[in-house]
Amino acid sequence: PAVNQIQFLDSLTGYYLGDNQAIYKTTNGGDNWSLFQNLGDTLGIRKFQFLNRDTIILCAAFSILSLAFMAPSKAWKTIFFDCMVSTPRST
Repeated sequence: PAVNQIQFLDSLTGYYLGDNQAIYKTTNGGDNWSLFQNLGDTLGIRKFQFLNRDTIILCAAFSILSLAFMAPSKAWKTIFFDCMVSTPRST
């Protein structure tokens, strides 16, 4: 998939957002990438930002979603969701 955005947390660990709405991870400086999280196509993720190794902010078409990685279950938990959908007014 094409790369929409890429972020490295250190010289080895990095993530990229593909145009298929999935996040990929590398642990060897980008030599190899594997699927980290498939976000599906319903959110319309445009950008992401890791605050630290366990918390990611996802900016979607009409919302902001913050996820925290929950060890040891290795699952993501929604810790913040803000829907910013606005409906145009008719004049």
